[in-house]
Amino acid sequence: MRSILSLILIIVLVIVVSFAGVLGLSLLIGWLLTLILPFTLFEGSLLALIATIVIGVIAVNFFKGMPLPDLDSALDADDFDDYKEIPEERIYKSEADRTWENQYRLEMANQIYAEFQDEPEKVASMGEKQVQELALRLSEIAMAILKAKSPSPNMVRVTRSAFLKQMKKLNQQPYSNDILDLAMIGINDYILQNYDDLLQSIQSKDWKELAP
Repeated sequence: MRSILSLILIIVLVIVVSFAGVLGLSLLIGWLLTLILPFTLFEGSLLALIATIVIGVIAVNFFKGMPLPDLDSALDADDFDDYKEIPEERIYKSEADRTWENQYRLEMANQIYAEFQDEPEKVASMGEKQVQELALRLSEIAMAILKAKSPSPNMVRVTRSAFLKQMKKLNQQPYSNDILDLAMIGINDYILQNYDDLLQSIQSKDWKELAP
């Protein structure tokens, strides 16, 4: 209750101060008008008040009609420029390789690669090409999990346990927890961003079809 009363008091105070500021400005302009024109202080102040209100309304309508900058797009563009990407040639050897599966895999690998670039100390012992190859291997494991999922709208993420189980099935040695943590972030971020396309591929099994 006390916080509500404080909020109301602050709002009333802001309104009063704003009105006082407009009124004070109008009086100042009115007084200046009396020095150069045959106006009384009341007439000059009233004219200044009306002019201030009109200008304020025009300014508000003008700025309301201006398009707001797309801050999300600007940030996305900046983020994109900050990261290196895995060359397409690592997956696309020919035009026939541009399937949905390979497109998902490359994009997911780049998402994982971006996570590695955010925390380079986690892969400090590897060279750049080794890190790229690691991201590609991790995305390949994730894709195998997604391809095996049943066509259900509940496909929302790849769990660590499912990832480790798939690695064991492929006879691959487990990676460090640091690498797995970054991989899970990159993989699930990619799934969230491309949920509809991935779900459609799971349902239609169009993995080997050429992507447009």
